[in-house]
Parts: sequence; structure tokens; C-alpha cells
Amino acid sequence: MSFEEKRVCIACMSNTVQTVAIPCRHCILCIDCMDNIINNQNGRCPICRTKINFIINSYYDDEFANIPNRIIKKMLYRLDYINNIFYKNMYDNITGYIFFGIISLICSVVFKNIIFLASSICIGYIPWLILTIYYFENNNENQYIDLENHDSETDSDNEHQHYLCKLFIMQNNDTYLSYICRIFMIILISPFAILLFFIPYLFYIIIYRIIINKIFVCFIEYIILYPIINIILYSWKYLIYPILSCIFNYILVPFYNCITSILTGIYEYILVPFYNCITSILTGIYEYILVPFYNCINSILTGIYEYILVPFYNCIVIIKNNISDCIKKFKI
Repeated sequence: MSFEEKRVCIACMSNTVQTVAIPCRHCILCIDCMDNIINNQNGRCPICRTKINFIINSYYDDEFANIPNRIIKKMLYRLDYINNIFYKNMYDNITGYIFFGIISLICSVVFKNIIFLASSICIGYIPWLILTIYYFENNNENQYIDLENHDSETDSDNEHQHYLCKLFIMQNNDTYLSYICRIFMIILISPFAILLFFIPYLFYIIIYRIIINKIFVCFIEYIILYPIINIILYSWKYLIYPILSCIFNYILVPFYNCITSILTGIYEYILVPFYNCITSILTGIYEYILVPFYNCINSILTGIYEYILVPFYNCIVIIKNNISDCIKKFKI
């Protein structure tokens, strides 16, 4: 689906749908309208009126988000990417695999040892078969080189003539002799091709393409992922969220209110009176002890200064002046 064909938000009718409401999984609102419903309204889905616990920022083609299918697609995409890397590495080293496979086959014939035969099959034949099947199905030599741009959903048979058809069709640069020789060689090696490639390829189609790639994926999606995700979401909706709500409303909130009341009582009836008492005591000590004591000391020191030190200083000054006068008269 192109960007122009994407569904629009049912609230504003302008923005593209970008959110999925959980647990109901309705994909019908843009981010702005979803935020408005959660923050400024009742926080319920406009379709089913289910309480929205959280949201997923994603887009789905249908109003009901098929989350298991999206998970399967992402898993298959990652597996396809890993397969491409695997095929590229195998293509880069296929000559070594075939060489060691031939050596193991020769050793198995010479020494009549089944271990060498098994090594020849595992090291040489199976990598060659896997790579040949990959090339046979993709029919595009660039698949081995530019694997990062590989699209698993593209069917190359619709774009390129199959390699097998090219073998039986006379090309522009073929002569009648080369064409007849090629057909003769094909007829000659066809039993070996059927035995070594087409029969194993048939088993590959049955086992991998049908059983694993179709039945097993459907089993994972509909038998495992669908029930697990539905159990998680519906357990959250009908079991976990109500239990958490009851715990919050009937245990945590009363406990919080109780603790708040206790702390408020301690503050109002213990800490505040204690503070007022300490303040009164310190105020009384300041006003009735420290201030009078300061005034008393100040009065004593003022009296000592005015009635003792000042007269003593004046007396000393007079004595000094008299002595100075006497000394001056004596000199004269």
C-alpha cells in the first residue's frame, strides 16, 4: 500500500494513522489525536471503549492490528537476510567445499570407509546442492554479489527467462552443431542430474517449502504467537490490570492516605508544637535572661568606665602636668 493510500485518522480525518491502542489493538488514530484522547479525555478507544493502557507507534493496513503477522514478517525478513549472507559466504568458498568433497569421496573409495563418504556428502555435495538450488530458484547471478538489495518478495522468474529454458532454446550465437551437441549432452547427463539434483530438490520443496516455510510458519503464527499475544493482552485487560487497579485503589491509595495522615498529624501535633515550644523557650531566654544580662553587664562596664577609668585618667593627666611644671621650674 502506497503512502497516498494509507488510512487516515478517524478523529481528525487528515493525518495518517500512526498508533495502535493496547490492549484492544485498534489502529485508527494519529499521534496527536491519541495524545488528546489519553491526556484530555477519558482515555478510551473510540471503537470498543476499552481503557487504553499504552500505545505502540506503528501502522497497520487494517483497523485491527495483526501483531503476530508483523512479528512473523520481521522474523522472516531477518532470516532471509541471514540466508543471503550464508549463501554469499558459501558461494565465495564453494570451490574449496567441492575440492574437499572430491578428496573425501576418493578416500572413501580407496579405504572403503563410510566416514569419508559422509564427509564427502556433508562437505562437498550438500553445499553444492544448496547453492545450486538457490541459483536455480533465483536465476539471477547478481543475487550472489549484491545480496544487501535482495528482496525476498520479488519473483525473479517473472522478470528473467529461466536458465533451464535457455538450455533447450537455440540462441542467436548458436550453430546447429553446437545446439545438437548441447541437447545430446543434456540427454546424456540428465539421469545424473535427476539423481543428484532434481530428486533432492523435490524433497527440498516438500520438506522446506511446504512443511517448514508454509505449515511451520502458519503453526508458529496461528498456534503459538496468536494465543500467546492474545493471552498476554486479554490477561492484561481482564486480569492483571483489574488486579493492579484494585491493589492501587484499595491498598496503595489508602496506605498512602494513612501515611500522609500520620505524617500530617506528626507535623501538626508534634513537630509544630515542639517548634513553638522551643521558640518560646529560646525567646524567653533571650528576652528575660540574655537581654537583662547584657544590660546589666553594659551598665556595669559603663559605670566602671565613667566613674573609675575616666576619673583615674584625669587624675593621671593632672599629676603628669604638675610634674612637668615642677621640672620646668627646677631647671630655671
